[in-house]
Amino acid sequence: MKRNIKLFMGVALASLSLATTSCIDETEPTSGATQNQIDQSKNTVSGMLMALPKRLNVMEGDTYQHYAFGYGAMMHVRDIETGDMPIAFSDYDQFMGWERNLGQGDAYMMPQYLWNYYYQSVLTCNKLLASATDVTGSDSLLVKGARGAAYAFRAMYYLDMARCYEYLPADVTEAEAKANGVEGLTVPIVTDTTTQQDTKNNPRATHKQMFAFIKNDLDSALTYVPYLAKASESLGANRTLPHEAAVYGLYARLYMWDGANPDGSDKAAADGSDPAAVAAGKTSYRMAYDYANTAIKAASSDAPMSYSDCLEVNSSGEITGYTKTCFNTLSKFLWGAQQTDQDATVTSGIVNWTSWMSPQCSFGYAGAGPVPMMDNNLFKEMYAGNWMQVFFDSDNKLTPNVGYKFQPNEGNYTNYKVACASAYPLMRIEEMYFIQAEALAHYGSAKNAKTLFEGFMNNYRSGFSKDKYKISGSDKEDVIKAIVNQKRIEFWGEGISFFDIKRLNWSVTRGYSGTNFKATTRFNTKGRPAWMNWCIVRTEQNNNAAIVGKNNPDPSSKYTEWTEE
Repeated sequence: MKRNIKLFMGVALASLSLATTSCIDETEPTSGATQNQIDQSKNTVSGMLMALPKRLNVMEGDTYQHYAFGYGAMMHVRDIETGDMPIAFSDYDQFMGWERNLGQGDAYMMPQYLWNYYYQSVLTCNKLLASATDVTGSDSLLVKGARGAAYAFRAMYYLDMARCYEYLPADVTEAEAKANGVEGLTVPIVTDTTTQQDTKNNPRATHKQMFAFIKNDLDSALTYVPYLAKASESLGANRTLPHEAAVYGLYARLYMWDGANPDGSDKAAADGSDPAAVAAGKTSYRMAYDYANTAIKAASSDAPMSYSDCLEVNSSGEITGYTKTCFNTLSKFLWGAQQTDQDATVTSGIVNWTSWMSPQCSFGYAGAGPVPMMDNNLFKEMYAGNWMQVFFDSDNKLTPNVGYKFQPNEGNYTNYKVACASAYPLMRIEEMYFIQAEALAHYGSAKNAKTLFEGFMNNYRSGFSKDKYKISGSDKEDVIKAIVNQKRIEFWGEGISFFDIKRLNWSVTRGYSGTNFKATTRFNTKGRPAWMNWCIVRTEQNNNAAIVGKNNPDPSSKYTEWTEE
């Protein structure tokens, strides 16, 4: 196969007049699900069911908060807090505060948005669970299926929050964290039975408590989600709703989180939360392996994406462009979010996933300056035969390794009403292969993990080289490092690397000779960055006495920008 990347890279950046970031005078209070709010709900079960995926693409807050476009924004924040995704300098960059580690404390607007989004999303799940209680009537299949979806969505949201807000050691904030006694604390748990009075004194759950809560939700989801297909063929085929394979995938993510001690070691930290696993003699990493394997089997009709899914190739074997269904089609994902032309995010034209992640478009933010790129050092880690390298233009001097991975809907670069009605992934089957390999390296044989992962890469990512992919080292740490680095490349832009870097206590290195990070974001950390321990917002502290004095330290401006000598 011949590569001719320049044929389809290089749509000119648009010179749009975009709104710049604005302050707001006040913020919404914390959004716990109180019984009064639930009781006031008059939605039907089917309506509340479809509100779950609708919640993924919602434009909230002040009109000038153009980073507030739903779950895709959560993914984008996590990516730019790693060392994987530099953003080209632009006055239009609404995510600059996260990139520069500014305004991350409890009194700022950006953390408030993150907190509000997640708890409003949990509220959507809780309202459905509180209403979908009669599982014996004529619509019992729908009610059961709806409950399963709500449990799965709620588990996903709480697992995200647990991994983002759990305080894990970080050098520049460690003294304050120890004084506050917050290590290993996650977030308050709010359910469909939580009362208004409960929310006023609702402490942060420990790692063990949160693990048990999420696992219980997943157990319930696994019981009920099969009823979606029994209730309706269309619900069974709707990949904006979670199904069995996705639930197994969430289990695998949960046990990977549980597999690391707070100091970042590879010992099972909280196996005691799962007596059945302990009785079976299985560590959390072994459980992650098993669930990832089960997810792959449950999704037997799903195969990892191939270059033919994304690349157009002529009769001479030359790549001539991207397909119209490249990383924008639900059928390629285990679970995904679908933007529609009726969503306010899409009708806005620029406050949506496509605007921020598709730089080829003649509209939107990515096409107007704040271009997403891949870190130069990470790009060098890419296997030479990996066909996914065509998503990144390494010859571009202005924006090195600009990413074209997420194509607009129908390959349309000009009409935002069409282009932005695209899908993006919440979970792909590929992640399960990566979890399998890394988990095996942790709990079992590094040699077997190496063989397993090399097989995946050579079967599914090889295409540009006759040389087989091989991991150069052979000990456990070498194998884990190779797997996770390739995972960072595979899931660039999908909000996943944040969790692995924080879990493994890896340093973030943005400042080095030849970096493509802008000067004001070139921070180098010793171990996980302090900004990966998100701060709980002040509105929660004002309404929840148990949080007072138990917040994560503010990481803002704790690092010095690297400068080349």
